[in-house]
Amino acid sequence: MLPSPVTYTTLMNGYCEQGNINGMLELLREMKEKAVHPTHVTGTVVIKGLCQQGKLQEAVQSSRLRGKAFQLHNEMLMHNLKPTPVTYNVLINGLCVYGDLNDADRLLISVDDCNINLSKVAYTTLIKAHCAKELCKVMLNAFRRGGDSSSVFQLLAEMIKSGFPPD
Repeated sequence: MLPSPVTYTTLMNGYCEQGNINGMLELLREMKEKAVHPTHVTGTVVIKGLCQQGKLQEAVQSSRLRGKAFQLHNEMLMHNLKPTPVTYNVLINGLCVYGDLNDADRLLISVDDCNINLSKVAYTTLIKAHCAKELCKVMLNAFRRGGDSSSVFQLLAEMIKSGFPPD
């Protein structure tokens, strides 16, 4: 007896919550090998896991995982699995966490063009990320004008670490 897509998705979510990205991806491979068709919920769980794992990795590693998340999104579309607003919330949040606000903005516009109704979570996430970046710019300018080079360097380091490189 084959496990159902719901069983696989539940197990994958458990791996995701534990931060075990390899276990989650292994179950996804097993699903494909056994011709168990993932659902849109499966796709969302895997994207969430990839984005969460990316937060914990080096910048190079996280961009690779983020790329995998978008690859999975495209595969969902190709297999007629309609991503839900939750899927897009997860992707927008992942982009904001990485400081990739331009791609987050573009994703929001494309989702809006497709008449997908996002929850206020996606909009709030994007607004907060933009505000955080702008606040950092204001603080940098204030430190520079005040001649506080130590604070300038500390804030720059924190901005870069948080995915908000200075313009």
